[in-house]
Formats: sequence, C-alpha cells, structure tokens
Amino acid sequence: MTPKHDKLTVAVTGGIGSGKSLAGKLLSARGYAVIDADRVARDLSGAGGAGALAVAQRFGAQFLTPSGEIDRKKLAAEVFADSEKLKALNAALHPLILDEIDGRVAAAQGGIVFVEVPLLYESGWAARFDRVWAISAPESVRAERAALRGGMTAEQIAQRMNAQATDSQRETIAHAVIQNAGTQKQFEEAVFAELERLTDEFNCS
Repeated sequence: MTPKHDKLTVAVTGGIGSGKSLAGKLLSARGYAVIDADRVARDLSGAGGAGALAVAQRFGAQFLTPSGEIDRKKLAAEVFADSEKLKALNAALHPLILDEIDGRVAAAQGGIVFVEVPLLYESGWAARFDRVWAISAPESVRAERAALRGGMTAEQIAQRMNAQATDSQRETIAHAVIQNAGTQKQFEEAVFAELERLTDEFNCS
C-alpha cells in the first residue's frame, strides 16, 4: 500500500535498547516531526480505541483492564511466548497503526518526517518509507540498556529480543546503519552526520 502523502519519510528502526528512541528525541529537538509507532499503538489501545476493540475480538476481553484499555503486560506475556499469537496480534493491530501513522504524517509540518518503527523488518513496512535508518548495537549492550530502564526482568528482555529481528536482518533493509555501541556523544554525532547527508541528498529540511 502506497502512503498518501508527499513528504520525505524516514523510518528509524532498531531492537530493544538500540537507541532508536534517543535518535527520535535528538531529531525532535532539531525541530523535525517524529512519529513514534509504539505511541500510536498505545493511543489506539485506550478504552474504546480501535486497538483495544481488535484485541478483545481476537484474544478475548481478559486482555483488557477493568477500564477497557489493553492490559499491555498481560498481553505481552501471552504473545511474546508464542510466535503464532504474536503474528495474530500484529495482523490485528498493524493495519490500524498504519492508517493512523499515514494521517499523522500528512498532518505533520516540514518536508521530512521521521517515524520510529521498532518492528519495521518484521512487519514488512520498509517499502512504505523513502529511507530507512537502522540503529544497531551489540545484543549485550542492548540488553544492559533495557535492564537499566527497568520494568522487565532479564528473562523478559531476552524473550523480547528473541521475538525481534536481528540487527543483521534490519540492516538488509536499511539505507543507512547508525552504530550505537559507544558514548551518547558519539551516537549524537553519528545521527546528525546522517541527517546532514539526508538533507544534502534531498535538498530539504
């Protein structure tokens, strides 16, 4: 499906703990529109939201909270332990998320819009974007970062990583690979260097 907008769209992808969210924050601080696919999914997951209704229909009302929102922890525990259930969840939510992203891209200001998409490789959405940036880092580094954020056990982090594509797989769909194994300053420099190459190539900002 071809996007319904004429802006330059750049997908920023990477596994858990890679630094894709930090890249988004850096770009946003520079004044660029940044859309977070995970946030879009959360927005759709609220009480009465299209995502919550889809989950209830596909998996049952027991995966909603008493207030009607998706019980994210309960649902995650269910689907990340079963690849078929994860596929079913993605099939239910991805079309809704894509439609919402398209609407937000169309409404965004500026000639370039960045979209953080953790599961870009897995979803097969790469062709929807003009450019793909893959944020890569060794698994041990990513696991350590995820642990420092809190909220997940080491087992849950490993489970999440096993359910995601590898950095090597993500790099096969990327126009640019940004390494994030060093300091934050080094990562910032790498992100902004890639941004400069992009704006030079397309003569836009």
